[in-house]
Amino acid sequence: YLRAIGTLLRREPNRDVLTKLGRWARRQPHDLSLPAIEAIQAARSRDSAAILWDLLKNKNISKPKKIKIVSILGDTHSKKFLPLLLEFLRDDDVMIASAAAWSLGKLRDARALPHLVNAWKTAEHPALQINISASIGRLEKSPKPRGTNSLLWKMLSHAEPFVKLNATLALSRLYKGRRNDKFYSSLAKVGKEAAHNSHLAQHVLGILQKHKAPSLYLAQAKRSVTTSHTAKTQRKWRHLHEKHKFDWIALELTNRHDAPKSGEGFILILGNGLSRAGFTDPMGRIREERIPQGDCHIILPKSWPKP
Repeated sequence: YLRAIGTLLRREPNRDVLTKLGRWARRQPHDLSLPAIEAIQAARSRDSAAILWDLLKNKNISKPKKIKIVSILGDTHSKKFLPLLLEFLRDDDVMIASAAAWSLGKLRDARALPHLVNAWKTAEHPALQINISASIGRLEKSPKPRGTNSLLWKMLSHAEPFVKLNATLALSRLYKGRRNDKFYSSLAKVGKEAAHNSHLAQHVLGILQKHKAPSLYLAQAKRSVTTSHTAKTQRKWRHLHEKHKFDWIALELTNRHDAPKSGEGFILILGNGLSRAGFTDPMGRIREERIPQGDCHIILPKSWPKP
């Protein structure tokens, strides 16, 4: 019912309906209020932004509600949320800070860039590093290798594969239509180092093909993709978990009409700091096995590009 209301509000925002949804979201537990918050956000109007603002000011707001609202504030494209998001970026809770970092990238306000750079210097959790690097990549405009752009180059040698992925996507956008051998060689090096991560290797190959890079770099990237699929390489990286007890996780992703969302990209941050990625199956399901026991987090970036 709430998802249907969100669909209608997207077509025709209604202040009275938004106000009632705000009251509902304030009173209900988070499992019922989260669909209401999504419906409020679907309107993308000044009224919906004001209601989200009021919900955040509630001192008794639960953590899941706060994370949900913070993660969608960027979709409002309202500049008045910039100070609030910057405050949440400095939050001690890593998931709230990660949601704020992701939302700042969607806000498209260049004033957030120096704050994201400062947050990057102290970020230690992989989820926070991934979201900060993604937002820096969205906000950086200059193709000149200085300032924030030089930070993107440094991210190419980061240990986290999806930080490398965000940096490659950002540099690919900045150097679109420009021939740059340093860019090509750096990407080929990333692909070579990604022999244990077929997803990253495929992205690197796709970017090089899109930029029509020289055959030398394309050949290196293709070898990386081939190597990443060999059983020997998979066994080499699987032995890292052999001494741990394992668990599994299964999820089903649907849209507002309860229809399965197939081909949706996801990033799974494991409790030991490593990460996995993939896409939902035709039934919108995610199942990951042999994961170390402990807390894990899943990121579902809606605009995550495919190779």
